[in-house]
Amino acid sequence: MTSNLHKGETLLLLIIMLFAFQVCTTREAHADYSVSISGNSVSVNIDTLFQQNMTLTPTPSYSLVMVGANASSPQATFTSALSKLASSAQVSDLHLSSSSSGNVTHTTVSFNVLGITTSSQGAFRLMMGWKSFEVPDDITASGISLNAVGQYLAASPLLGRQSSSVVTWTYFEDNKIVSSAQSLQTVSSFIIFDFSQLSAPLSSWSKHFAPDGGGFTILNRSLQHNVTIAETLSSEGGSVKTSFVAGYSHRVQFTVAGFANVQGDTIFNGSTGIVIGPMLAIAIILPITGVVAYMVEWRFYRRPNPFSKRRKRENKS
Repeated sequence: MTSNLHKGETLLLLIIMLFAFQVCTTREAHADYSVSISGNSVSVNIDTLFQQNMTLTPTPSYSLVMVGANASSPQATFTSALSKLASSAQVSDLHLSSSSSGNVTHTTVSFNVLGITTSSQGAFRLMMGWKSFEVPDDITASGISLNAVGQYLAASPLLGRQSSSVVTWTYFEDNKIVSSAQSLQTVSSFIIFDFSQLSAPLSSWSKHFAPDGGGFTILNRSLQHNVTIAETLSSEGGSVKTSFVAGYSHRVQFTVAGFANVQGDTIFNGSTGIVIGPMLAIAIILPITGVVAYMVEWRFYRRPNPFSKRRKRENKS
């Protein structure tokens, strides 16, 4: 009986400590997944802020940069990931930086994508199916895992817990329930470079045209990838709910120079002089035409009516 009491007190103390840790460090974890397209040039920049409060043992503290020859291995890994969705896609000029302190890991990767465009008479056709790529392999530097961060989360004592009349444990991955038995596997396999949620066709994304600076077609979406442990403590006085989360979110934006037509995951982008010129001309001419029409109509109704004056003279006589 005493042993069970000590175990219960230890678990409660652990929960309180984790909760305090959460309150002190939790902040909104979001960053950007940006793609810029100009002609046949496609550049990608992904800024990820990964945050977790599932374990009292934080990820290793580090700060490092991989670029040039030092980045040849991750560049090959990214090429392999993109080519699974677009066979001709190749990654070049990859630059990766990552730093970690406490329970926050900040990772930025930028690269160019080659082999996905064709052109005809100044118009470009870009195959963007690679956008929802996932890098299943780990990327390491100095013995530190930069991608497979789930291995650090696997040390959490909150995984695989069985619910009781006092405490209820519920596990989620991207808002989908995961069983307690599967929670360890799900959490331990969490990776940083997983954009599989962006599989919806580009044509279904939010789209608008920005005329500033020569004109841009902008496509937007959002992404949130996380694993969550929900714990509920029940007593006669009520219940207390606590959430422990590991993950990140992105504001996703694809910017295409000029006016682009999007069909599925293919972007058709005409040359600036051919497409944007007429559009800007129309944008200028239409308001002018409206003003001229208004002035003509206004002058017409304001013009004196000679028949009205004649009637007035006849009435006086």
